[in-house]
Amino acid sequence: MENRLDPEVTELFREMAALQRMADQLQVADAHGGAGVAQERSYALRRAAVAQCYRGYVEQQDPDPPALAEALDDGAQTALRLRDFDAEHGTGRGPVAPGDARWAGSGGAAGYVRQEAAADRVEEERTAR
Repeated sequence: MENRLDPEVTELFREMAALQRMADQLQVADAHGGAGVAQERSYALRRAAVAQCYRGYVEQQDPDPPALAEALDDGAQTALRLRDFDAEHGTGRGPVAPGDARWAGSGGAAGYVRQEAAADRVEEERTAR
């Protein structure tokens, strides 16, 4: 009998592995003079997007209150870091700037992550052509 993971879990694992590779690359870059803003931003976006996916998965699947609290906190913190990074560096790609009032607080910051992830996908598709 074959034991298969839920496709959502498989995709989450893939994203986490890609995120770890990016973290490793950032460490190497830091050891050789530092990563650039684009590389740091790419990591911050991917990290925030993975945290949002994990948060959604835990909300649906895990009734354990400490796990849910941890996922909610991680999702909120990574979203705020991305929003603040983009505000500081002017690196946002979506149509609504990171300083806009609709992105206030952690709930708004989660929406900002969705906007930026969508803008990133559009850019990837455009450059792939």
